[in-house]
Amino acid sequence: MSLSPVERLTLANQYRIMAKLYSESESTYSRWADELERGYESFYNDIFQDIEDPLPEEESKFVLDVLGMYQVLQNSATNLSQVDQQALEGVRHLLVMTVHPIYRREVMASASRLLAGRYGPLVLVWGGRST
Repeated sequence: MSLSPVERLTLANQYRIMAKLYSESESTYSRWADELERGYESFYNDIFQDIEDPLPEEESKFVLDVLGMYQVLQNSATNLSQVDQQALEGVRHLLVMTVHPIYRREVMASASRLLAGRYGPLVLVWGGRST
């Protein structure tokens, strides 16, 4: 991976700021800033290790469709009577999906990240096994 001097400086400055904001990770952010400033390309993989490859557009659309479906189900459940809501309490966070095995891991990872922050707890079930 190669970064321009401007990209390196921008990222290094961001890591310097993060080092000040997050004292528990200060040493890591400071080290990464130093590595970027000095242009140590062999360490770039460590810095960017948490950045994943993009999900294909078709699969991204599928995940968003599933999230939309979940939103409709959640809104419908909210509009139920108190008695009906209590009857659904044990299963209201269960969603069964079928995805081609090739994309299963990527869709799971993307859906989990999106769901955790936006849609609340959700259990995804693949072939009878929950994850």
